[in-house]
Amino acid sequence: VEAQSGAVRLADGADALADGLATADAGIGRLAEGSAQLSDGIAQYTGGVDRLSAGAQGLSDGVDAYTSGVDAFAGGVQQAAGEIGTGLDAAAGGLQQLDAAIGQSSGAAAQLLAMLEADPGTDPAALATARALAGGLAQLEQQDVAGSLAAGLGDAGTGLA
Repeated sequence: VEAQSGAVRLADGADALADGLATADAGIGRLAEGSAQLSDGIAQYTGGVDRLSAGAQGLSDGVDAYTSGVDAFAGGVQQAAGEIGTGLDAAAGGLQQLDAAIGQSSGAAAQLLAMLEADPGTDPAALATARALAGGLAQLEQQDVAGSLAAGLGDAGTGLA
Protein backbone atom coordinates (compact mmCIF):
# COMPACT_ATOMS: atom_id res chain seq x y z
CA VAL A 1 0.00 0.00 0.00
CA GLU A 2 2.81 2.32 0.78
CA ALA A 3 4.36 1.61 -2.57
CA GLN A 4 1.10 2.25 -4.27
CA SER A 5 0.61 5.44 -2.27
CA GLY A 6 4.18 6.52 -3.15
CA ALA A 7 3.51 5.80 -6.79
CA VAL A 8 0.36 7.96 -6.70
CA ARG A 9 2.31 10.76 -5.03
CA LEU A 10 5.07 10.33 -7.58
CA ALA A 11 2.52 10.53 -10.39
CA ASP A 12 0.95 13.63 -8.77
CA GLY A 13 4.42 15.16 -8.41
CA ALA A 14 5.20 14.37 -12.05
CA ASP A 15 1.93 16.08 -13.08
CA ALA A 16 2.80 19.10 -10.92
CA LEU A 17 6.30 19.13 -12.42
CA ALA A 18 4.83 18.98 -15.92
CA ASP A 19 2.43 21.85 -15.09
CA GLY A 20 5.33 23.86 -13.60
CA LEU A 21 7.50 23.20 -16.64
CA ALA A 22 4.64 24.35 -18.93
CA THR A 23 4.25 27.51 -16.85
CA ALA A 24 8.01 28.03 -16.90
CA ASP A 25 8.01 27.52 -20.67
CA ALA A 26 5.24 30.14 -21.09
CA GLY A 27 7.16 32.53 -18.79
CA ILE A 28 10.35 31.99 -20.78
CA GLY A 29 8.40 32.81 -23.99
CA ARG A 30 7.05 36.01 -22.42
CA LEU A 31 10.56 36.81 -21.18
CA ALA A 32 11.90 36.38 -24.73
CA GLU A 33 9.16 38.67 -26.11
CA GLY A 34 9.88 41.26 -23.39
CA SER A 35 13.59 41.05 -24.13
CA ALA A 36 12.91 41.64 -27.84
CA GLN A 37 10.72 44.64 -26.99
CA LEU A 38 13.40 45.94 -24.63
CA SER A 39 16.01 45.54 -27.37
CA ASP A 40 13.77 47.45 -29.84
CA GLY A 41 13.20 50.18 -27.25
CA ILE A 42 16.92 50.51 -26.60
CA ALA A 43 17.56 50.74 -30.35
CA GLN A 44 14.93 53.50 -30.65
CA TYR A 45 16.41 55.28 -27.63
CA THR A 46 19.97 55.19 -28.99
CA GLY A 47 18.70 56.35 -32.40
CA GLY A 48 16.99 59.27 -30.66
CA VAL A 49 20.16 60.05 -28.71
CA ASP A 50 22.13 60.02 -31.98
CA ARG A 51 19.62 62.40 -33.59
CA LEU A 52 19.67 64.61 -30.49
CA SER A 53 23.47 64.69 -30.61
CA ALA A 54 23.43 65.63 -34.30
CA GLY A 55 20.83 68.33 -33.58
CA ALA A 56 22.90 69.70 -30.71
CA GLN A 57 25.94 69.84 -33.00
CA GLY A 58 23.88 71.65 -35.64
CA LEU A 59 22.65 74.11 -33.01
CA SER A 60 26.20 74.68 -31.81
CA ASP A 61 27.38 75.28 -35.39
CA GLY A 62 24.47 77.69 -35.92
CA VAL A 63 25.30 79.62 -32.75
CA ASP A 64 28.94 79.84 -33.87
CA ALA A 65 27.88 81.15 -37.29
CA TYR A 66 25.46 83.63 -35.68
CA THR A 67 28.16 84.87 -33.30
CA SER A 68 30.60 85.31 -36.16
CA GLY A 69 27.94 87.17 -38.13
CA VAL A 70 27.19 89.48 -35.20
CA ASP A 71 30.90 90.19 -34.78
CA ALA A 72 31.25 90.97 -38.49
CA PHE A 73 28.14 93.16 -38.41
CA ALA A 74 29.42 95.07 -35.37
CA GLY A 75 32.76 95.62 -37.10
CA GLY A 76 30.97 96.87 -40.21
CA VAL A 77 28.84 99.25 -38.14
CA GLN A 78 31.92 100.59 -36.40
CA GLN A 79 33.70 101.07 -39.72
CA ALA A 80 30.67 102.78 -41.26
CA ALA A 81 30.28 105.05 -38.23
CA GLY A 82 33.95 106.03 -38.49
CA GLU A 83 33.64 106.76 -42.21
CA ILE A 84 30.45 108.74 -41.68
CA GLY A 85 32.14 110.69 -38.87
CA THR A 86 35.04 111.49 -41.19
CA GLY A 87 32.56 112.56 -43.88
CA LEU A 88 30.68 114.75 -41.38
CA ASP A 89 33.94 116.40 -40.33
CA ALA A 90 34.77 117.10 -43.97
CA ALA A 91 31.26 118.45 -44.55
CA ALA A 92 31.61 120.74 -41.54
CA GLY A 93 34.83 122.13 -43.05
CA GLY A 94 33.03 122.61 -46.35
CA LEU A 95 30.22 124.45 -44.57
CA GLN A 96 32.72 126.83 -43.00
CA GLN A 97 34.05 127.54 -46.50
CA LEU A 98 30.48 128.04 -47.72
CA ASP A 99 29.80 130.49 -44.92
CA ALA A 100 32.96 132.43 -45.78
CA ALA A 101 32.05 132.42 -49.49
CA ILE A 102 28.53 133.70 -48.75
CA GLY A 103 30.03 136.51 -46.64
CA GLN A 104 32.50 137.44 -49.38
CA SER A 105 29.83 137.29 -52.08
CA SER A 106 27.48 139.43 -50.01
CA GLY A 107 30.21 142.05 -49.50
CA ALA A 108 31.15 142.01 -53.20
CA ALA A 109 27.49 142.35 -54.23
CA ALA A 110 27.07 145.31 -51.86
CA GLN A 111 30.18 146.97 -53.36
CA LEU A 112 28.92 146.32 -56.91
CA LEU A 113 25.53 147.79 -56.00
CA ALA A 114 27.18 150.88 -54.52
CA MET A 115 29.22 151.37 -57.72
CA LEU A 116 26.18 150.93 -59.95
CA GLU A 117 24.11 153.31 -57.84
CA ALA A 118 26.93 155.91 -58.01
CA ASP A 119 26.97 155.80 -61.82
CA PRO A 120 24.08 157.87 -63.23
CA GLY A 121 24.31 156.03 -66.54
CA THR A 122 23.54 152.60 -65.05
CA ASP A 123 20.78 150.72 -66.81
CA PRO A 124 17.77 150.59 -64.44
CA ALA A 125 17.26 146.86 -65.14
CA ALA A 126 20.90 146.12 -64.21
CA LEU A 127 20.50 148.22 -61.08
CA ALA A 128 17.35 146.29 -60.09
CA THR A 129 19.14 142.99 -60.68
CA ALA A 130 22.13 144.13 -58.60
CA ARG A 131 19.79 145.20 -55.77
CA ALA A 132 18.03 141.81 -55.83
CA LEU A 133 21.37 139.99 -55.84
CA ALA A 134 22.81 142.07 -52.99
CA GLY A 135 19.59 141.76 -50.97
CA GLY A 136 19.39 138.00 -51.46
CA LEU A 137 23.01 137.45 -50.47
CA ALA A 138 22.59 139.70 -47.41
CA GLN A 139 19.57 137.64 -46.30
CA LEU A 140 21.44 134.41 -46.91
CA GLU A 141 24.35 135.70 -44.83
CA GLN A 142 22.00 136.70 -41.99
CA GLN A 143 20.20 133.35 -41.98
CA ASP A 144 23.45 131.53 -41.23
CA VAL A 145 22.58 128.63 -43.54
CA ALA A 146 26.01 127.07 -43.06
CA GLY A 147 25.67 127.31 -39.27
CA SER A 148 22.27 125.60 -39.33
CA LEU A 149 23.60 122.84 -41.59
CA ALA A 150 26.66 122.42 -39.36
CA ALA A 151 24.42 122.13 -36.28
CA GLY A 152 22.38 119.44 -38.06
CA LEU A 153 25.53 117.58 -38.98
CA GLY A 154 26.71 117.82 -35.39
CA ASP A 155 23.43 116.31 -34.19
CA ALA A 156 23.75 113.52 -36.76
CA GLY A 157 27.31 112.81 -35.62
CA THR A 158 26.22 112.72 -31.97
CA GLY A 159 23.50 110.23 -32.88
CA LEU A 160 26.01 107.99 -34.63
CA ALA A 161 28.34 108.00 -31.67
